[in-house]
Amino acid sequence: MKYLLLWSGYVPGMKKAVIPALENKRGICGHYIGEKIYVPCAESIRAALPYKFRAAFDRSGGVLWFDKRGADYPASVTLCYAKSGRDMVTLYLQPLTKGHS
Repeated sequence: MKYLLLWSGYVPGMKKAVIPALENKRGICGHYIGEKIYVPCAESIRAALPYKFRAAFDRSGGVLWFDKRGADYPASVTLCYAKSGRDMVTLYLQPLTKGHS
């Protein structure tokens, strides 16, 4: 399984990337394919980001939000500025494989 990395707004230097999935063996959140749960690889997300956004991703802890309505909705994470805490950009990880709800 793979994910397509998308984002909100204008982000200089950002390019779409395909992010590999890892099986989630510790929790129940993620995208269900068959009997397994998959989540995007945090290291691959970080590597795909422009340099100045990597620290914001590290501050987020790589915590992804998954939509409870179904397996085909994108996961998301919001990156924030260090000093003000204001939102910088929201990353969306759209599954490229159809799952089940």
